[in-house]
Amino acid sequence: MADNNTLNITNSLEYECVEPIKKINDQADIDEWVKTEAFQRLMKFIELSNESVINRKISEPSHISELTQKIINMLDTILSWIDEIPPLDTPQRFGNKAFRTWFTRLEKNSIKLHQDILPEHLHGTIIELVAYFNGGFGNSTRIDYGSGHELSFVAWLCCLNLIGVIKQEDYTAAILKIFTKYLDLVRRLQRVYMLEPAGSHGVWGLDDHQFLSYYWGSAQLKDHPNLKPKSILSEDFVNMSKKGHFTNIHLYCMIFQEFKIGQKLIQDY
Repeated sequence: MADNNTLNITNSLEYECVEPIKKINDQADIDEWVKTEAFQRLMKFIELSNESVINRKISEPSHISELTQKIINMLDTILSWIDEIPPLDTPQRFGNKAFRTWFTRLEKNSIKLHQDILPEHLHGTIIELVAYFNGGFGNSTRIDYGSGHELSFVAWLCCLNLIGVIKQEDYTAAILKIFTKYLDLVRRLQRVYMLEPAGSHGVWGLDDHQFLSYYWGSAQLKDHPNLKPKSILSEDFVNMSKKGHFTNIHLYCMIFQEFKIGQKLIQDY
């Protein structure tokens, strides 16, 4: 790490990229992972990103580099595939098998998508990047999605930071522009293909699918003069938020969930 406010890999062009191998399978593996430099890098990226969005709205202007815009456009492309691959007309509560078709297209095109957004001298990193990127959109075998997949996408962002694609001045846009576009995409996947929650904690979990959304969203609300945690239980507030443009990641995710107020059910917009 260069300093406390940024991340990089010294002599990154000399770093030998390899296809990632799954090594975390149980609690013992997690105990070892949290001691690694990789874990520290990921946590540092999450913390620095969090600091960059304190008291910031999604709608506020932020620095958007050419590469940041390319990433947003890439996510828009992937999002458009959902319209091209409609769900199968099958009576299933969870797991529409059309998701496997969508995911297969992702895997087939992922390398080319990365080649289109990265400068040529970084194409050697794609072998690692695609694994984290593809892992950010769910599991095509189980047809599910959970916070582990969200973390995989964030690990992809962290890798882009490590190789210099996302710089310190891009942290705010990485969360308020790139990550929110990612949320639009995965929330649509969840709805259209009825992705089963992966590793749900039921009533003990705030959200069956997302986690870091609430961490970064709470930073946005840090010094808000009016909004309180209980505001989400106000029917008037929820309806007002649905009609307007979402300015906060936390509220976006909360309103996506279902809440009961008395006997009324407030659902996703």
